[in-house]
Amino acid sequence: MAGSTTISGGTTTLRLDEAGLIQLDSLGKVGHLVKLGFFHGRDDACYRDRYAATLWSLSGMGHERGVETDEQLAPGSTGPCPDASTFIYETSACAEGLLLLEREGGILIACDSLQNFSGPDEYFDESSAAVLREQGFFHPANVGPGWLNSGKPDASDFVRLKGLDFRHLFSAHGAPLRNDAHPALSKRFEELFGV
Repeated sequence: MAGSTTISGGTTTLRLDEAGLIQLDSLGKVGHLVKLGFFHGRDDACYRDRYAATLWSLSGMGHERGVETDEQLAPGSTGPCPDASTFIYETSACAEGLLLLEREGGILIACDSLQNFSGPDEYFDESSAAVLREQGFFHPANVGPGWLNSGKPDASDFVRLKGLDFRHLFSAHGAPLRNDAHPALSKRFEELFGV
């Protein structure tokens, strides 16, 4: 991120090895952690300890290892950077949200709800890839099947989501989707929810 504020774990924290931490440190000062997905956060404590960063999360989102929310993400409130706004899935049974950065035509940051897996990569073994393929995970510009099954969101959330202005998607799951994220996701919402 530009400036002195770096959002680490905008989608999910993953404990990096020492070489990865050095690379992260070279990008700038880590000042904020953002937890957008209910099912993530195992390594939040590692980053809180290392960087003494402010942890932002949604209401109703639990944490592991004694970590607590410092600042709450909510629509209409100030977020971790001045050009960020929060989208919350209002009908999901488990807390889940998105962060929208008002730059480069709109950058949507997601955790489990939106994904962009075209297929397994070198980090998947054959059995895991087969299971995820069967469950529908390998689909570009997708609504995350695991979250969809657990959260059971209503189509109305995706109608609201289509109303956001964005071009790019960065998700905890899959490759970045650049330039055409809005039309690609809108097509998927039509396929899944008829909206």
